[in-house]
Amino acid sequence: MLQVKLLGQFDVRLDDKPIVIPSRASQSLLAYLVLNSHTAHRREKLAGLLWPNTSDENARRNLRQELWRIRKAVGAEFLDADDFSITLRLNSNCSLDVAELERALMIAHAAMGNIAQVAATFERCRAALRNDLSVEPSAQTRALFEQLSQSKISERFSEIERQEKSDSPNVITPPVPIHPTGTVTFLFTDIEGSTMLWEHHHAWMERAHKIQEKILRDIFARHNGYAYKMVGDMFQIAFATARNALDAAIEAQRALFSEFGNRKHALSEVEGLDVGNAASNFQPPTSNLQLRVRMALLTGVTEERADDYLGPILNRAQRLLNAAHGGQILISETTYSLLRDHLTDQIELRDMGEQKLKDLIRPEHIYQVVTPRLPSEFPPLNTLDARLINFPIQLTRFIGREREIGEVAQLFSTARLITLTGAGGSGKTRMALQVGAQILDKFKDGVFFIELAPLMIESLVPQAVARAIGIRELADQPLKEAITNYLVTRESLLIFDNCEHLVDASAELAISLLSSCSKLKILATSRERLGLTGETIWHVPQLALPDPQHLPSFDQITQYDGIQLFADRAQAVASDFHLTQENISVITKICARLDGIPLAIELASARVKVLSPDQILTGLEDRFQFLTGGSRTAVPRQQTLRAAIDWGYDLLSEPERILFSRLSVFPGDFALDAVESICFDARLEKKQILDLLTSLLDKSLVEREPNIAIARYRLLDSIREYSQMKLEELNESEQIKKKHLDFYRDLAEEAEIGLMGAQQLEWLKRLEMEHDNIRAALTWSQTNASGMEEGLRLASALWRFWDVRGYLSEGRKWLSSLLSQPNIETIDPLIKAKALNAAGRLALYQSDFVAASVLYKSSLPLWEQTGNKWGMAMALAGLGRVSFRHDDNDTAQKLFQDSVRLFRELGVSGKWGVAISLMGLGLVNSALGSHAQAMELYEESLAICRELGDKVSVAASLKYLGAVAYRLGDYARATALNEESLAISMELEDKVGIAMSVLQLGTIAFRQNQNEKAIDLYKDCLEKFRELGVKGSIILALNRLGDVGLAQGEYGKALSLFKESLSLACELDSKWDIGWCLEGLAQVALLGEQFDRAARLFAAMESLFDDSGFRVEKERRAEHDRNVSILRAKLDGKIFTNAWAEGSAMSWEDAVAYANKS
Repeated sequence: MLQVKLLGQFDVRLDDKPIVIPSRASQSLLAYLVLNSHTAHRREKLAGLLWPNTSDENARRNLRQELWRIRKAVGAEFLDADDFSITLRLNSNCSLDVAELERALMIAHAAMGNIAQVAATFERCRAALRNDLSVEPSAQTRALFEQLSQSKISERFSEIERQEKSDSPNVITPPVPIHPTGTVTFLFTDIEGSTMLWEHHHAWMERAHKIQEKILRDIFARHNGYAYKMVGDMFQIAFATARNALDAAIEAQRALFSEFGNRKHALSEVEGLDVGNAASNFQPPTSNLQLRVRMALLTGVTEERADDYLGPILNRAQRLLNAAHGGQILISETTYSLLRDHLTDQIELRDMGEQKLKDLIRPEHIYQVVTPRLPSEFPPLNTLDARLINFPIQLTRFIGREREIGEVAQLFSTARLITLTGAGGSGKTRMALQVGAQILDKFKDGVFFIELAPLMIESLVPQAVARAIGIRELADQPLKEAITNYLVTRESLLIFDNCEHLVDASAELAISLLSSCSKLKILATSRERLGLTGETIWHVPQLALPDPQHLPSFDQITQYDGIQLFADRAQAVASDFHLTQENISVITKICARLDGIPLAIELASARVKVLSPDQILTGLEDRFQFLTGGSRTAVPRQQTLRAAIDWGYDLLSEPERILFSRLSVFPGDFALDAVESICFDARLEKKQILDLLTSLLDKSLVEREPNIAIARYRLLDSIREYSQMKLEELNESEQIKKKHLDFYRDLAEEAEIGLMGAQQLEWLKRLEMEHDNIRAALTWSQTNASGMEEGLRLASALWRFWDVRGYLSEGRKWLSSLLSQPNIETIDPLIKAKALNAAGRLALYQSDFVAASVLYKSSLPLWEQTGNKWGMAMALAGLGRVSFRHDDNDTAQKLFQDSVRLFRELGVSGKWGVAISLMGLGLVNSALGSHAQAMELYEESLAICRELGDKVSVAASLKYLGAVAYRLGDYARATALNEESLAISMELEDKVGIAMSVLQLGTIAFRQNQNEKAIDLYKDCLEKFRELGVKGSIILALNRLGDVGLAQGEYGKALSLFKESLSLACELDSKWDIGWCLEGLAQVALLGEQFDRAARLFAAMESLFDDSGFRVEKERRAEHDRNVSILRAKLDGKIFTNAWAEGSAMSWEDAVAYANKS
């Protein structure tokens, strides 16, 4: 039994035994999870709630630490946690005092005689939780308290209180309604004009709303209505039968009419209101009705989820409700069909005809309920048929874009001309229609849709407008003048659709009408802006999609507009199609490949009829051939993806077409300087390019990337593939790709120098932005002989970028591939030598010392052949690192000294190399125990790096100084140095540097017995090392976690960690790492009282180190000797001697095999 007490003194007990949860953060986290149990909480939300003033990374690290404490304290059975969310599950074996308070409140509700005491109890609960744990009572508790505290609000409630206080056993509690499934009749209600009432008569409305709510709840419950949602004054009720829903609606309207029909005197006494004036504000159907509720009934099959419902039927029910007036009950045709043969003489269903409802494709046949004791006469329904509007009927449901539609609608409060721009198929027309429908009420003289796409002659634009607004051309009056005279006094909205091919004529008529008609507004859709003063441009974005590489939960994915559109259109052609856990990932990839373009998604989803989602994704490799066969009712340019883009391409000038085709060389985003350098030639002057690029941007064929200081542009994938086809047709593909490679080679070589100095952060950011372009250039260089040498130069210049940003494996693959080309021997020796050095450096960073040694040694003769001291010195420094990692410190020291000498001979140009080589010398001296000498070398290196502005190397020098401070036992200084290094690495987004600093900080924490902190830090850096593929560092992190496991007595966990580490060490053939893994496994055996096994492993470790000439640091040697002494005391002398001899005789391979046996 888990008992949690949050009120008063925080107390947790498991099986009546107290559990210590020491930190305030852990207590607050547990309290929040308890109060909101059985709910999945996103990790970032919890981290933000508990540590709002801390960086995201630190907050998440803190969360992991506190979660570990809770799991350790209460056990894992109550917690479900993954990489994204955390859930606390309280079962029947759990007791929560706050839940007991809820039950007490329910008892108080039954009594209804002591509301003040209920409030006092709740306030004590809330104060205790706030003050002690910084959390609020649960949502259920708050809702229950509000319900109880609002109960005593009218004479009706007073009577209920009197009944409930009495001892009478005759009080009847309505049965708890069940959750209807299958075919359901929905009853939606809301208060007409509630916003105005709340705004102008708040106190009166507060009381009236509570009375109304009580009436409705009671009546709906009596008729077995399931109230699944209440927002503000709106009720959404589900009924198993249409007749129950109708009876509930009629009884509710009668009760409301009775309650509010004659309340003028009572209400004026309460508030001193002029009720007559209040009533006139919302024009009631009778003079006495002061609060009017409208109701709508609709029947259909919907999808249930938990305690809620989903599906298009709910949207239709809401639109039906919006068509009603206060006091009116409307029902749909489906509901009518269920009721018509089961009505009494007292109920009539008046036929209101087929009506168009806002946002809905299919009109709805509507009926009004007419019955005695309720008003029967109302103004015309609030439907589109009651307005001046000529919108075309849409054959498919509109999906999403609620926020975007709201934004554009809001713009009309100040703007008179708005142009929706976007690529072909982006949904401009449908969005314009939705905006027009949303703001119908603001244009009492009508909203008119003018379709311009079929027109090919500019002079026909006025005729299209005249036809839309319903005026004829007269012989004695110019048509423009007639249009102007008609609109001059009217409050109207014109929607000009598809203006791009008639931009001049559309712009001319628009400015003429707006200048003459002060109440007129215009909404235009076009791939190109109209270019008028006062025009507001609103770019229609692609549909929202999740990141295919980092998918959220299934439920979250299904909420994205692009996914919903795919599912909706797929179900239209294949009724058995559904989104599932199995297909959601592929469908997300399909939509992402199609850039979230609605037309493309619709065309792809239509293939569901014959193909699986996986087959559709494969088909997109030739998207223009695949995405055909659109609706026959669509205009031709919307029936295939290619036709949609052809339409825009055909409107381009010849220079625009040339530039457009050449932009396909950029696989991602690109900058203006790249376009100017790559795309110009005799046919396209450099000075033209900015204007041409601007024109393509205006025509929605090029997108500008948002929120970037220096402008960058890109083509949508579908547009880029089309552009590539046009480039092939021009026979310019190879020429443009060669220029693309040359540009990025020059950029990388400039960046290589910059990355060693004060501008390295800017260069890191620029190269990161250009990485896709660099990859494309390298790919082309491998398949074209003319590009191989330039590709080698490009790759060789990127070694430091790849190192700092963690692209080690990728960089090695590019260099390896280029160095393996068949004609590599024909390459300039300097270029080849530099590539070998770069490859060696990346291999070294990934702890692949064998490969690094081969690469550096291969480069040395080439450097010597050309007399290049810089290259020789870099190769020697690299070989020094290899020797150091193989614990050949004498060789390493000589190599580093030779490297320093060569770099110093270069003078100023060699300063950076001097600093790098001095760090290597410092490592050797530190390993030899000469910490003071190492400190001097690191300090000199640090000074040079600071002078050069090389922050990457500054961070490295600080780490090395921190390591010396740690070995000297100065943990405060070691922490400060590593934290300074970490801050710099984070600024640079230096993934390797960040991981190494975190590792060092974990070691410092462990040395100071801060085990939980050490675990979090070690796990953090281990995750980063795995991502980077740095096996040597992975070994180190695993061993450190193993050390913590030993310290905490978790020997099984330690055994697993050391064995995983040993396997990696063998892959690297690193005797040093193998030895320390054996040491760790020996300690596991010792603490697990496997003494003879421990003796063999300790002896094998010593033998391996002695054979390899490894020197062990004084501190670690002392720890080893202590363990061996303990072991001697545990074993009989002869047994120890024999076991030790057996271990000493083992080869390292035999020792590894022995270590892995258990």
